[in-house]
Amino acid sequence: MELAARTLGIVLEPAGAAGLAAITEGAVVDDRVATVLTGANPRPEQVRELAARLTRPAWASSPAERTTFSRARERT
Repeated sequence: MELAARTLGIVLEPAGAAGLAAITEGAVVDDRVATVLTGANPRPEQVRELAARLTRPAWASSPAERTTFSRARERT
């Protein structure tokens, strides 16, 4: 959810971010990959938590909150 909000500017529901998470973690390996991103149903507490995390710089997230994708981007 945080990756989509920071990089795409959209808020996703957790299930809607599952495909993106799988792609960024390397669980899906292929030449062409597509996923559906949906965001119609985040719970209010999820939106509040995401908003709180977005007020911090991405590098300030704890390692557990960061994805492989964001760690790879930090190295470049």
